[in-house]
Amino acid sequence: LPATMGKQSLVALVVAAAVAILFALSKGQIPRTFERHLLEGINSGPRFRRSLADDSLQNRTRCVSLPFSKSEGVLGYKFRGETMTECQSRIKGLLKMERNKPDGRKICWTGRLDPMAEGLVVFLLSPDSGSQKEGQSLSKEYWFRMLLGVQTDTYDSFGIIESSNHSQAWREHLERLHGLLRKLGGRRIQKYPPFSSIAGRNASGYSQALWKWSTQGRLDEIEDWPTKNVTVYSVESIQEDVLDGEGVLRMLRDDFERLAGNSSSVFRLDQIMKSWKDAISKKGKVVFPVVTCRANVSSGTYVRSLCHEIGMQLGCGGIAIDILRSSLGPFNLRDLD
Repeated sequence: LPATMGKQSLVALVVAAAVAILFALSKGQIPRTFERHLLEGINSGPRFRRSLADDSLQNRTRCVSLPFSKSEGVLGYKFRGETMTECQSRIKGLLKMERNKPDGRKICWTGRLDPMAEGLVVFLLSPDSGSQKEGQSLSKEYWFRMLLGVQTDTYDSFGIIESSNHSQAWREHLERLHGLLRKLGGRRIQKYPPFSSIAGRNASGYSQALWKWSTQGRLDEIEDWPTKNVTVYSVESIQEDVLDGEGVLRMLRDDFERLAGNSSSVFRLDQIMKSWKDAISKKGKVVFPVVTCRANVSSGTYVRSLCHEIGMQLGCGGIAIDILRSSLGPFNLRDLD
């Protein structure tokens, strides 16, 4: 600042700067604190979840009043690689420690998350069936990272590669992506992914979970593939990057080393890793586009199915490599701070 600037001029400059910042915030030109925290995590390394999912957040619960139920609600955080049943048991244990006494009330979740996903969960204590149904219908916000150029049988990085398309025209894929994301909004009929718990029925009337049909190699027997009406309110690209083949393998090894002792969340680890190594080694030097997105969707929407659909429409394949639920109905991760 010039030495000749007076006190009044300095005050006026500070006020003008403050007004400019507030205006930019109101126009969405400066990310909110939570969004900035996420982006800093994305930029700091190959996994944005590491900077966000610290112990102080993950091992914290908060009891809240629910707008749709007389039951008490509990906010918590689900770890990546944790099943919903394991998360439920851990949250119940945290409640017991916080209250210094056993809590005999029944606890149930209001929205399921895949094992590879993480983020906010809302539980009901002593729920009635109506409250649980209302809770499960809440809309959600997700931050997710999508890797283009590959397709797996689970639509995410926890699956065996079915096809790979490491096109040198990855910049063109990214350019087409923006127009495609704008068209994704609205109501749609979404197919359940092959590895999900929803039941599928064959011509003989035999019914079992889709993931069982998948592991048995009998998906072609299913008569009518299960679907669900969902709404995508918005999907936007936040950041675009690239990851080479060695970077992808390091990412997978890191995941699988941490999850190897938890057979309930990820199975076929050796087969999955082999399929990735084979696909990458056969292609030589490869580059995968990685896109960080934010989506607001209705209950029941599978983010990994969105990634699969985007990849199919681009003609190169696409999978989810990170999924973070940042809000559920009126609650968000800031409520755990």
